[in-house]
Amino acid sequence: MPHEAQAKLLRAIQEGEFHRLGDEQATRVDVRIVAATNSNLESDIASGRFRQDLYYRLNVLRIDVPPLRDRASDIPLLARHFVVEIARRLGRKPPPIPDRTLADLQSYPWPGNVRELRSVIERSMILDPEGSLASIDLSPVHGVAPAAGLPQSGDDLTLRVALGRTERAMVIEALKRSGGVRKEAARLLGIDQRNMGYYLRKHDIDPDDVGQA
Repeated sequence: MPHEAQAKLLRAIQEGEFHRLGDEQATRVDVRIVAATNSNLESDIASGRFRQDLYYRLNVLRIDVPPLRDRASDIPLLARHFVVEIARRLGRKPPPIPDRTLADLQSYPWPGNVRELRSVIERSMILDPEGSLASIDLSPVHGVAPAAGLPQSGDDLTLRVALGRTERAMVIEALKRSGGVRKEAARLLGIDQRNMGYYLRKHDIDPDDVGQA
């Protein structure tokens, strides 16, 4: 946020008023602020990127949320919530999550935190026509981080072939679910449009052909 905008936000909080663009009269407001960040604001203050007075005005009640890898006990609750939510959207009955699957989820490092957990569960539910979560796919879709327990070597030809087949199957299934709509398929896979284009070219997939299949 630019310093000028920070100053205006501070005034709105401190004085309870702000000026609309082009308006000479101040508008009174009564607001409560809930702010969240993954930045180190103390460092931003030291470097001059964030106003110290705004920081202290916002920092009334502070709640630090550790990364998901540091609170594995939360994973079963989050996973069950996402299963119910996704099943409802897919028009399915929520499947149970076996203990082995929960153990796999709890042992994974989750570099993408809660968003990655949701994407992994949604992807697994989409790719399994039976809607079972007896096994869950923790392989990386676009190389963000290696899955727990997978070999790290890029020279393992068998592994690379297996992952390539999995990638292709995942992309095709997502396209089928989305009726060939690339944007929706990318959302289902938890990737952006640029990465979607990469996988389409890599595996020589035509979304129109898949959508009509």
